[in-house]
Amino acid sequence: SKHDVYVMQNYSVRHWWSLLRRGKEVLNVACPNQDMQGGRPLYRVKISTMTVKDNLLAAGGFHGELICNASHRRSISRSAASSVPHT
Repeated sequence: SKHDVYVMQNYSVRHWWSLLRRGKEVLNVACPNQDMQGGRPLYRVKISTMTVKDNLLAAGGFHGELICNASHRRSISRSAASSVPHT
């Protein structure tokens, strides 16, 4: 809803329901996640941008990582990581 807030803190994305005054962790990338499908496990992704629509969270990392998570599932439903050369 328009009252929902998603916050990134310490490699974790939290969903805050202001009307209910409670929150829940929806994504944690501090440790490798073996439940991922479609890509290699991601570790300590520094998220630069994210969006949420229809219970689907999409987050992008500073080094080209892309993480998608359906909020009604416990595991990350699809992820992809690409390597970007550092200059």
